[in-house]
Formats: sequence, C-alpha cells, structure tokens
Amino acid sequence: MRSAVTLVILLLAAPFVATPASASGSPDMTISMLDRFHLSHEQVYFTVVADNLTTGSLLELRWILHDGDLATGTEILNGSMVRTATGDSKSLSFQMSQFYTGNNWYTVAIELYQDGNL
Repeated sequence: MRSAVTLVILLLAAPFVATPASASGSPDMTISMLDRFHLSHEQVYFTVVADNLTTGSLLELRWILHDGDLATGTEILNGSMVRTATGDSKSLSFQMSQFYTGNNWYTVAIELYQDGNL
C-alpha cells in the first residue's frame, strides 16, 4: 500500500496581486483554496472571485502549476477557462490533481484576463 505523502502547496503572493484587467475599470481578484496542505491523492480546489467587472465582458482565467518555484521550476500542469461576466462580480473555480512529482513544494500562477487584457 502506498503511503500518502504530504504535499505543501506554496502560494507566492506575487502572482495573486489584483491587477487591473482593463482600462475601463479596476477589477479585483481574490484567490482562495480550502487548505494549503494536501495529501498526494487529494484534489486541490481553488476559487477565484473577480469583482468590479464590466458586465458582458469576456473573462479568461489561466493557471500554471510549477514543480518548485516560478523561476527555476518546471511547468507540470496548466489550464484555462472562459466565461462571460454576467454582473460586476464572478466566481470561478477549478481543481488540480495527479501532479505529484516527488517534490514537496509547488507554485501556482493564476492570471485573469478581461476582454483579452491582463
């Protein structure tokens, strides 16, 4: 039987700083996850809440998981989703699983685009 290895997800503050997504407003992005410590067989859930959006704008959420840090780590998983802002706030959720590579530290970079602008 495989023993579960505890994984520690290291979230760097820099990629999660709220960035204006368009010239017409200053959307704010808040990222949360249920827990920062996970076992190797568990799924990791993220929720991104974007506020101060332009209704009807096209939102694209991109994420990249690195083995180690952003500068020297290897990209091991990525994804994206596209949604339409139906109001001035939108909640987007995604999950990651089956990415254990033997390391204990991983870094997640998340970007939100509104109408093609970061």
